[in-house]
Amino acid sequence: MRRSIVGCLIFIQTALGAQAQQSMSDTILEVKEVVVTASRMAQARASVNMPVQRIEREKLNEVASRNLVEALQHEGIWMQKTNQGGGSPFIRGLTGNQVLIVKDGIRLNNSIYRYGPNQYLSLQSLFEPGQIEVIRGSGAVQYGSDAIGGVIHLISSNPVTGAGQTFSGNVYTQWASSGVEKLANAGIRFSKNKFGLSMRGALAGYGDLQGGKKTGKQIPSGYDEGSADLKARWENPAGAWDLSWSATRQTQVPVYHKVVLEGFQRNQSDQLSHHLAFLRNKYEFGGSRFFKQIETTLSWQKLSEQRSLQKKTTDPVRKEEDIAGVWGFSSQLELSPSNNTSGILGVDLYRDKVNSTAGLETTVPGSPALRGLYPDGATYMNAGFFNDWNFDWESWDLALGWRYNIYQLKTNEASLGEVVLKPSALVWHLALGRTMGAHRIFIHADKTFRAPNIDDAGTLGIVDFRYEVPNYELSPEKGLHLGAGHRWVSKSLQLETSLFYLKLHDLITRTAISGDSIQGYPVFIKKNADRSYIYGLESSLNLKFSSRWTVRGMIQYSFGQNQSADEPIRRIPPLFCIGKIQYQPGLRWSFYAESLNAGRQDRLSAGDISDNRISRTGTPAWNILNLGLTVKLKSLECRAGVENLFNQDYRVHGSGINGAGRLLRLGIGVSW
Repeated sequence: MRRSIVGCLIFIQTALGAQAQQSMSDTILEVKEVVVTASRMAQARASVNMPVQRIEREKLNEVASRNLVEALQHEGIWMQKTNQGGGSPFIRGLTGNQVLIVKDGIRLNNSIYRYGPNQYLSLQSLFEPGQIEVIRGSGAVQYGSDAIGGVIHLISSNPVTGAGQTFSGNVYTQWASSGVEKLANAGIRFSKNKFGLSMRGALAGYGDLQGGKKTGKQIPSGYDEGSADLKARWENPAGAWDLSWSATRQTQVPVYHKVVLEGFQRNQSDQLSHHLAFLRNKYEFGGSRFFKQIETTLSWQKLSEQRSLQKKTTDPVRKEEDIAGVWGFSSQLELSPSNNTSGILGVDLYRDKVNSTAGLETTVPGSPALRGLYPDGATYMNAGFFNDWNFDWESWDLALGWRYNIYQLKTNEASLGEVVLKPSALVWHLALGRTMGAHRIFIHADKTFRAPNIDDAGTLGIVDFRYEVPNYELSPEKGLHLGAGHRWVSKSLQLETSLFYLKLHDLITRTAISGDSIQGYPVFIKKNADRSYIYGLESSLNLKFSSRWTVRGMIQYSFGQNQSADEPIRRIPPLFCIGKIQYQPGLRWSFYAESLNAGRQDRLSAGDISDNRISRTGTPAWNILNLGLTVKLKSLECRAGVENLFNQDYRVHGSGINGAGRLLRLGIGVSW
C-alpha cells in the first residue's frame, strides 16, 4: 500500500512537471471560472476562503455509477456502507449527524438522523443534481447544526425558461454483470416563454452484491428502488418562482452483517423513503444599490422507515416504523452596501414531528403496545438567525459571520411524563485570503456545533450491537475548526491543498452501563463525555495539459484522537488516494483509467474492536483499478466500464459489506 500512496504523490508531482513543460503550448485550454454558493451567495470558487469542491453534472456522468453514493466516492468522498443500500459520507474524519446534507438550500438532517453511519444519502437520486458542492470544515454559520465536519450540498437542475417553446427529453438504462444491477431513468423538459417544467422518474433493481475473488455473492444484499421528481419555474414581475417535488423509495433492504454475523433470520428495511417539496421565490431589486435580492422558501419533507427483525425462527417478527415529518421556512436577504462589501442576512425555522411505533406480527389481541425506537409524538423545533459578510480589497479579502440557534425538544411518555430540552448555540466564522496572480492562500476559523436531537436523547432499543436507553439531559456538541490552504488556478491547472485542525468537546457518546444487559446486548446511554481532536491534510489536482489529456488526483488523510478515553476516534478513515487519467480525442468519445487506493487502518478504538464489522487487527489496505469508455453519436450516448478490474477483495473501513468484485457496466442513453 505504501507503494500505492507514493505512486499517487509521484503522480501529482509528475503532472505538475508536465504542466510546466506545456505552459507555452498552444494546445492548452483555459479552465472556465467555477461559481459556488458555499456562503449562500454566488462567488467565484477561486476567491473562496475555505476548501470547497464543486462537482458538475458532467463529472457525475463520466463514470457509470450505481447511485449517488458511489458517484461521490469516485470524486474523493469516503463512503462507509453498513449494507449495499447504505452510504454514509465522511468529511474530515466525521460522518452521520456530524456531517450536514443540504438539498437546494434545505437541511435534510432531521431530528432522527443517527450518530455514526447512516444510509440517508442513498435516498437522493443520482439523476437529479445539476451540481454538488462539498464544503470542508465550515457551514455552521450558513446552515446551522451538524456541519462539524462540513456540508454536502445537492443542487438540482432548474427547468429552462426563455423565449419561444421547446420540448426535449432523455431515456437512459444501465446494466451490470452478475445480475447486480439494472436501472432505467427517463425525463422530459418543456418551456414556453417565462415558464419551464421538468419531470423525471427512475426504477432500479439491485441483485445480491458479488464481491471479489474469495468473497463471492453476499446474500442477502439486493433490494429495489424507485425515484421521481417534478420541477416548475415561472418568472414574472414578482420574481422567479420555483416549485419542486422529489421522492425516493427503497424496498426490502437487508442489513447484510446482521444476518451473516449475528444470526438474524430477518433484519431489513421493508421500506425506506424520503419526500421533499418546496416553493421558493427569488426577487431581485433591480433599481437598488443596497439591496440585491431576497429569497424565501417554504418546504415540507418526510423520512419514513419500516423495519422487520427476527432473531430466531421461533421468535415472532418485530415490526418497527419511524416517521419524521418536517416543515421548514427560510428567508435570506442579500445586500451590497458598497463595491467591495457584500453580505447576507437570514432566518430559518424547522419543526419536526416524530412518530415511532413497534409491534409483533403474532401479537395476541389485548397485548400491551411496544415502545418504538423513539418516543412517539415527539417534536423538535430548530430556529436560527444568521449573517455572513465578505469584504474585498484588491488582493486581500475578509469573510466573517455568526449564527444564533435555539432548539426545543419535547416528548411525553407515560413512564417519564412531559420532558422538554432547550439547548442553544452561538457560532461564528472568520476567514482571510490573499490572491497573488494565479495563487491564493487562505486561513479560516469556524466555531461549530451539533444540537442534541431526538435520536440522541430518546432512543430506546437495539441499535447495531448494543441496547440504548434515553437521556434527556444533553447539551450541544461543540468544536473549533482551524484551517489553512493554498489554491493555484491557471489556464490549465487547478491545485488545492489544505491543512486542518479540529478541536471537539462535549461530544455526545455512548457510555456502557456497567454490568447491565437486555436481550443479551450490553446497555448504553448517551452522555456529553468526550473531548477529541482531528487533524489532517487534503490535496486535489485537475490538470488539462492538452486538448485531449486530463489528469486528476486527490489525497486525504485524517488523524483522530479521543483525549477522554486516550484512544483513536471511532471509524477514522485511512489514507485515501485517487488518480485518474482521461483521454478525449474529440467530442464523440473519451476513455479513462482510475485507481482508488486506501491505506491500512489499524488505529482502532474500543468501539471499533467491539464492532463485528471491523477485524480486531483492523482493515487491510486496498487498491482497485477501474476503466471506462463513453461514446456519443448525435442523440445516442453509450457508457461502458469495468469496475475492480483485478477482482480484488476489499472493504471500506467500518462497512458491513465488502466492496464489489469485478463488474462490467453498460449504459445507453438517448436524448432529443
